[in-house]
Amino acid sequence: MSKQPAGEAEAGYAGILELRRLHGELDRAVRDAYGWQDLDLGHDFYAVETLPEEDRIRYTISPAARKEVLRRLLALNRERRGGSRDRAGEEGEGENGEGGGRGRQGRLL
Repeated sequence: MSKQPAGEAEAGYAGILELRRLHGELDRAVRDAYGWQDLDLGHDFYAVETLPEEDRIRYTISPAARKEVLRRLLALNRERRGGSRDRAGEEGEGENGEGGGRGRQGRLL
């Protein structure tokens, strides 16, 4: 039971519900920006394993969705990293073509 007047407690609860709605909306917008509309985020209350045991419950995406998001982001990162190597060339040229990158030899200057 809340120690606040009923009106304040109801307004606070309504604010929490609105915040959850906005978080879900933001998560879906980011998902859609990546083109992953096929991914069901499954928002609900879940125990988040990386948080302290006594405080793990959060309103967030499902564990399965979290794993899938991380898997896709890792794949995208690997894809982009591989593409940047191709653009820089084997001699360690930077984006401007002047050899400013560290390249394969690991040179700094």
